[in-house]
Amino acid sequence: NRSSGGVIKVMPYSQADRKITPSNDFTVLRNLHRCTECAWSVNKMRRNVGKGVIGRLNEYSGSIIHLTHTDLDAVCCDAIFQRRYGNVLTIFSSVQDYTSYLDLFDGVQRSENTTLCLSDLGGREGAVEPITRLKRKGWSIEWRDHHIWEKPILEDVRRAVDYLSIKREVCACEIVYQDLLKSDLVAKEIAAIGRDRDFWINKDHRSEVLSTAISDNASRDTIASKLAQGIFTDSEIEDLYTLHSSEKQEIGRASCRERVS
Repeated sequence: NRSSGGVIKVMPYSQADRKITPSNDFTVLRNLHRCTECAWSVNKMRRNVGKGVIGRLNEYSGSIIHLTHTDLDAVCCDAIFQRRYGNVLTIFSSVQDYTSYLDLFDGVQRSENTTLCLSDLGGREGAVEPITRLKRKGWSIEWRDHHIWEKPILEDVRRAVDYLSIKREVCACEIVYQDLLKSDLVAKEIAAIGRDRDFWINKDHRSEVLSTAISDNASRDTIASKLAQGIFTDSEIEDLYTLHSSEKQEIGRASCRERVS
């Protein structure tokens, strides 16, 4: 959720929040072991993901790398990038993890004819150093976003990149549309669908269908590719929507049963 005032603050996750009240040393050790196991699993997962991304980067023969978020706004951004450039290598990332991808990019040997385009990802302090290194390697960097940025980070990123557009009044895919394909009617429709969902206007049922149909990177790739071709609905999209609607309803029913019991 966005605030109309200042920056949204995320409070630290304290021990009080976790509500851990160990009764003895064994309980403390058991909880620490679980935390260690969890951290190990997360790190292992990130290493595996990283290897996959590096493999894709090494195999990619094009020049446009698109790093974006995971929601429908991001998928619409990607569809417009695909429609504009054709051969685009896209990486969908959470806001928390995208700086890790920037570090991965720095370890890949690519020609100077590479443009990294970020969209729908807010500025983070950890992004400044890796994009500065990428610039030194000859990469071009463009960044389009609509979130609230802290001023020091905004200025640091502005100095580091080739192009930066931050517009709070529109969603990210609208910025991409305005910059890359403003005269294209399909891109205009893609941006309108993204706005309908991202700003919770919810007047276009297609935005509900497409947003629900997105569940993983495979479905994101599929839907972005279809939107880029001007396909806003078909049997495959409807099947994904039906499947994930049922899953969400089952999760909701399970949650209700847990509360009752």
